Order: sequence, then C-alpha cells, then structure tokens
Amino acid sequence: MTLEKNAGVMHFCVDPCFSIMLEVSYGAGADRNGDLPMNFANHIAYSDINPYEIVRRVSDRTIEIRAMNAERANPENKLGFIPGGFVGHCANQHEQEWTITSNPEARTIRIRLQKDGKWRCKHGERFVLAVQPRKFYDYNF
Repeated sequence: MTLEKNAGVMHFCVDPCFSIMLEVSYGAGADRNGDLPMNFANHIAYSDINPYEIVRRVSDRTIEIRAMNAERANPENKLGFIPGGFVGHCANQHEQEWTITSNPEARTIRIRLQKDGKWRCKHGERFVLAVQPRKFYDYNF
C-alpha cells in the first residue's frame, strides 16, 4: 500500500498493479475543491476496503457512521485462480464489481479525527472519508 499527501488530500493506492485510488481529505467537510461532500467513510482493513456511510456529523472531529451492504454485482464473472501462494493466486481480482446499498439496520459507531490526521474508531480501526463508498476484497491476502 502506498500513500501520497498533497495539500491536505491523501491518495491511497491499495494495489500497485491496478491502482484503486481513494481520495480523502482531513476534517469532516467537502473535497479539496469544496464541491463534493464527503458522505462516506471507507474502512481500511489492511488490503480490504469496506463501505460505511456518514449518518451524523457530531463535530469537526467526531462522526457517526454505519456499515453498508455490499454484494457482488457480477457473480457470473468467475475470478480466475491460478496455482501459486498457499492455495492459489487470483489473477483478475481487479475485475470485482459490487452493489453497495444503505443498511438502516446496521449499528452506528463513532469515529474521531486523531492528532495524526487519521480517522479511527475506539478500537483503533482506520477509516478514510470519501465521496463514494468503496468495497474491495483481496483474494490474494
């Protein structure tokens, strides 16, 4: 995973092979141009990404979020596994497509902006604010 910082905006490159980019900014506001609101918080779980939606902005440093449902949009597209690794290597995992929907039944959690500029929940899990929800499952981890 690589990380670039430019003028208060961070770009996360999850996999250098196909560059899934997440554009996030510090604080609970709009994107770097002030045009698009950051209405989502994507949970960065090592190489996996899970979508959350912002339910309420408590303050500039505290946000309430809840998990969103993510379902494979193209299950007929079989991901190709080839021999390698422990069991196999997924050569085309970048072809994943997900349908992401709101889940009003999900539990609400709070995340807080830390002194290091990262959003974390009370358990230390990391989130990034985003204009769009993202889902990525790393089959090669």
